[in-house]
Amino acid sequence: MYWYEKTAATTWQYGYSTKAAGNKKTVKIENLSISMPVISSYASGKYKVNAGIVQLAKSAAENARMIVKEFQGYTETEKLYGYKEMICYLTSYNDDVTEDDEYGDPWQLIYVFDGDDSTNVVCEGYSKAFQYLCDLSDITCYTVTGIMNGGTGEGPHMWNIVANNGKYYMADITNSDEGTVGEDGGLFLDTPISGSISRGYTYATDSANIYFAYDKEAKSLYGTEKNSILYMTQETYSADDLTAKPAKTSITGISNRTAGKLVITWKKAKSADGYEIYRRAGTTNPYVRAAVIKSGSTTKYTNAKLKKGHTYYYRIRSYRYDENGRKIYSGWSTVKKQKVK
Repeated sequence: MYWYEKTAATTWQYGYSTKAAGNKKTVKIENLSISMPVISSYASGKYKVNAGIVQLAKSAAENARMIVKEFQGYTETEKLYGYKEMICYLTSYNDDVTEDDEYGDPWQLIYVFDGDDSTNVVCEGYSKAFQYLCDLSDITCYTVTGIMNGGTGEGPHMWNIVANNGKYYMADITNSDEGTVGEDGGLFLDTPISGSISRGYTYATDSANIYFAYDKEAKSLYGTEKNSILYMTQETYSADDLTAKPAKTSITGISNRTAGKLVITWKKAKSADGYEIYRRAGTTNPYVRAAVIKSGSTTKYTNAKLKKGHTYYYRIRSYRYDENGRKIYSGWSTVKKQKVK
C-alpha cells in the first residue's frame, strides 16, 4: 500500500440485513466498499494510482528481492546485518523533510530501493525497508512507533523489533547509518541498560545514552504484558554461531578502602578486547558510562570523585571488534552495589 495517503480520509460504505429466529437476531454486513485515497503526487484520480508510478514501485520491489537473493544461503544473523548495511548504503537521511511530508507520503519504502541517490528518506523509510527484507526472508520483524531522545533528534520516531527464540531486540536502522549515534552497533540487536515497556528503554552507545519510548498506538496494538513483543530482553542476541560477541563477564567485587573511591573487579572474559562499565547513583537516576577499559586482560578499575554516603550501582559488559572495526558487545552483567565512605 505504498500509494496510500494515510493522513486523508478513508471512506466506508456498506449495507446490512437482519434476520430474527426466536430470541436471536443475526446481522449480516453486505456490499462492503472501502475507498482509500491515493497521495496526489502518484495519483491519476482520487482513488486511482498512476500506472507509470506502479511500474516504478514494481522495479523497486524487484531490487529488494535481488538483495534477498544475494544473501540467500547466509545465516540469519548475516542476513540481518547485511540488510542493515545495504539499506544504509542505498539511502541517506532526509534532513529537509517536514512533518507533513514524513507522515503523509507513503513512498518512503520505495525511495530506499528505487536506485535514485536523490530520493532520501526519514525513519519510516529505513524501518519499513528493513521489515520488507525481513518479511521476504521469513525473519520475524515488527515496525513500531514512539519517541526517541538523542540520535537524529528528539521527537517522533519509527524503528524495528526483531524476534529470536522468543526474545525481542531493538533494531534502529536510521541511527545505525554512517555518522549517526548508533553506527558502532549500539542500537542494533542490542539490549537496553534500563527501562520497561511503560517507562521506555535506554540504550548505551559510544557517545551517549539514547532513550526510546513506545507511543499509545504501539502499546495498544502489541500489549504491555511481559510476553509482548515490546518487552526488550537482557539476553545477548545469538541466532547462530556467526556472532562475534565476546563472553559475558561478571563483577567479582566492589571495595571501598579509600574515601570517595570504589574499586571494581571483574572476571576476565574470553575473546574480549575490552570492557564498558556503567554506573547509577541511587535507584532512580539513569545509568551513565563510568569507564571504557581498552584491554581484555584488565580486570580492575578505580572509580574516583564519588560522593560520600551515596550508594552506587554498577554493571559491566565486554566487547570485541569485528572485521570491520565495529564493537560487538556481550550481554550485561548482574548489577552490584556499594556505599561510599
